[in-house]
Amino acid sequence: MHLIEVRNQVITVILKKDSFNLSTDIGKIKLNKELDLFKRELVIASFEALEQANYVKKLTNGNEILWISQKELNSSQQDINISIYTAEAIANTINTYRDFTGIKEGVSDKTKISEIDVQSLTLIVSDLLLKSTKESEHKAGNN
Repeated sequence: MHLIEVRNQVITVILKKDSFNLSTDIGKIKLNKELDLFKRELVIASFEALEQANYVKKLTNGNEILWISQKELNSSQQDINISIYTAEAIANTINTYRDFTGIKEGVSDKTKISEIDVQSLTLIVSDLLLKSTKESEHKAGNN
């Protein structure tokens, strides 16, 4: 697990309650056994990065550390530039998956990749991973 994955978990907690108390909320961050020893440091490093980007503000009171949301994290403007080849690959993947699954609405346009397209691509990957995991578990159960 990398720092960005820890940061994503931290953001998930902040989205739910607009604050993070290091003492009480750290248990909400799930790490593998090897990194669990460094959980506190990884969480603090994640918040330091978010603080530098002005997403959170750190408050301290004695030994208590609390981060408060400073910006609306649900709708952070993300600007990316992608080549027409990447846009075409994204649109083709989405449209092929929709055709394969029988979904008729929401055709992706390679000239206008949108947030909905990115969400669709994420859902496609999640669906395929879930199916792959179930298939692996099924094969393991048959051995």
